[in-house]
Amino acid sequence: YTIQHLHMKRVIDDTFAQLDASIARMTEGDENEDEDRAQEDSTFKTEIMEAQEENGGRILGEHITALWKRSMSMPPCRNQGFIMDGYCKTTDQAKTLFAPVEEEEDAEEESPAEFNKDLMPDVVIILAARNVFLTERIINLPEEEKAKSTHFSQEKFGKKLDAYRRLNTEDATIANYFDELEVHPVIINVEDAPTLEAMEPLYNKLRKIIGPPRNYGLKAEERQTKVQATKDAEEIRRKTEAEETAKQAAKDAAVLDASKSRWTAKYVELKVQEEEMLAEKEAPMRDYLMKHVMPTLTQGMVECMRARPGDPIDFLAEFLFRNNPAPEPS
Repeated sequence: YTIQHLHMKRVIDDTFAQLDASIARMTEGDENEDEDRAQEDSTFKTEIMEAQEENGGRILGEHITALWKRSMSMPPCRNQGFIMDGYCKTTDQAKTLFAPVEEEEDAEEESPAEFNKDLMPDVVIILAARNVFLTERIINLPEEEKAKSTHFSQEKFGKKLDAYRRLNTEDATIANYFDELEVHPVIINVEDAPTLEAMEPLYNKLRKIIGPPRNYGLKAEERQTKVQATKDAEEIRRKTEAEETAKQAAKDAAVLDASKSRWTAKYVELKVQEEEMLAEKEAPMRDYLMKHVMPTLTQGMVECMRARPGDPIDFLAEFLFRNNPAPEPS
C-alpha cells in the first residue's frame, strides 16, 4: 500500500527541508519558483524559529499543527494515505488539524463545511488496547529496543498513557470526533492478535475495509518538483558542508599559527638559557687559562716570532719548560 508513516520527527524534518529548498530557490532568483509561496515559506519558518527560541526550544502547538497539515497535503499522503503516529492526542488537536479552510467556510453551500475535505481521510482506523496490555508490552520489549528511546521506559510510558487517558474520556475521544463527522472509525482491538501469527486475520479485515492499494504515483510535474527539491536539499547540504569545512580549516590554521608562535618563543627562550648555561660552565676554565697559561704562552709565541727557529714547536716547548711559573715538584 506504500502508506506514509507520519511521526513528529519526520513531519518536522521533511517540512523544514521543503521550506529550506523553497527559500533557497527564492534566494538564487529562480524565475520558475512561485515568489509569493517562497516568501510565505520564509516568513513561516522565521515565525517558527523565533517562537521556538522564546519557548525554550519547543515548537508551539499551532506551528506543530501547521507542519502536520503541510505533510498531510503532500501528494504521497493524498494518494496513498497516511498513518498518524503520536498525533493527534486530543479532540481539540483533531478539530484544529482538520478544521475547514477559509474558502470552504465562505463557500455558498446549504450547510457550511465541518472539516477540511482535502485532509480528512476516507477511512479512519484506530488501534486500541487496555493499559495492562500496553504496559506489559513495554516491559517485555527487548533491551535493544528500549535503548532506542526514553519513551520505552516503563515510568515515562506510564505517565504518557495516564495523560492520554485523562485527555480522552469516554465521551470525548478522537473516535467520537470522527464519528460525529460521519467518518465512522473502525476500532481494532490489538489484544486479539498478541503474536505475529495471530495478526493475519486483522490484516485481512483491514484489507477489506481499506480496499485495493491506491498507488497512483506522482504526476510528471510532481515528480519534477520532488526531484528539484531533492537537488536543492543536496545543494544546501553541500554548501553547508563546504562552509563548515572552510570554518574548521580557518580555525585549525589559527590554532596552528598560535602554536607556532608559542613554539618559536619557547625555542628562543631555551636558546638563551642554553647559552647562559654554557657561558657559566666556561667561566672557570677561561679564568684558569687567562691566569696560568696565556701569559707565558703569549710571551713564548712572541719570542718564537723574533727568533724564527727552524723548529718552532720545539722552540716553544723548550721556552715553556724554561719559563714555567709553577714551582718544580721536590
